[in-house]
Amino acid sequence: MKKRLLPLSFVILSAIPGWNSAMAQDNKLDLTGNVGIGTTNPLKALEVRTPANDFMSVGYQLNLGQFSGVHFGYLENNNILYRKSALVFERLDHSARGKIHLLNNGEANANSARLSDARLTINYDGKIGVNKVNPTVDLDVNGDVQWSGYNAGNLRGAKIGHSGGNYGGVGYNIDFTGTTGIFNRPLSDRTSYMEFTFGGFNFFGTSDSNPANGVTLAGTGGSNLNLLAVLTSTGDLGLGTSTPKEKLSVNGKIRAHEIKVETANWPDYVFAKSYRLPDLSDTEQFIHKNGHLPGIPSASEVKTNGVELGTMNAKLLEKIEELTLYMIEMKKDNEQLRKRVVELELKNNK
Repeated sequence: MKKRLLPLSFVILSAIPGWNSAMAQDNKLDLTGNVGIGTTNPLKALEVRTPANDFMSVGYQLNLGQFSGVHFGYLENNNILYRKSALVFERLDHSARGKIHLLNNGEANANSARLSDARLTINYDGKIGVNKVNPTVDLDVNGDVQWSGYNAGNLRGAKIGHSGGNYGGVGYNIDFTGTTGIFNRPLSDRTSYMEFTFGGFNFFGTSDSNPANGVTLAGTGGSNLNLLAVLTSTGDLGLGTSTPKEKLSVNGKIRAHEIKVETANWPDYVFAKSYRLPDLSDTEQFIHKNGHLPGIPSASEVKTNGVELGTMNAKLLEKIEELTLYMIEMKKDNEQLRKRVVELELKNNK
């Protein structure tokens, strides 16, 4: 096999632009079995150098430990090797199962690419890691993710990530930074952002469409994002409020074609024979003392706690039914009085 490598190497060499026959003097197949193309001192099983001192080496233990693979780099002044990129295979056990790593070192020095420089890892079970050496799910990304597309020629896309120590989320027209709660708006368009919180979500948006840096979630106007809605871990939804206390808390007006409220203990009990109709004199004294009807919350209570529609409608219906009974009694009294008046008039006319 070694005798066949040399002719094959020259076939490969002849196909590389910029090489000439004079470069053949720099090729070598040494006694160790290492093949050098463009170098007479190959240190790996296959080492290729171009006239511009770019190189590729194939071998084992590429300054990474027990790994085999391909290194790419640059030779400066014929003595300093910059092995900045590599494609390596990490064998995990004797069954030859392992991982494939694509390494890329971005440091401006002579340090070679290390396993910590893995930009893409493919595990033997199909799991893929981006900036992650040990992916634990099918696609494991250590960093931000962006999906891009075009609509009528305009860039559209969504990003997943986080800024600093905040919970992170999904947003449109948003760039994440290294500072907690600080974002950038790259495009001339409005921004939408859904933040993942501890078991819930915060929804932000803005009407400002100017590109800006240092955008916050403060909602103080300008380029900052405004809190539009909150969904808590208990399932409470807040619109215009960050602290919903009910399943739906709205800080603002609501418009609807119909609202259906379900409630128990509807006040038909007022018409039961056992119901004790309040005496009007007692009601009068309560009003003079408290300034509101019995069983109805005061203005200060409503201002503090609001009004429960189901309960309040039941209370109001109770008062209407009581008024109906009062009017029925008054009608009976009036009929008796009218009858008495007629009797008195007939008696006086005799």
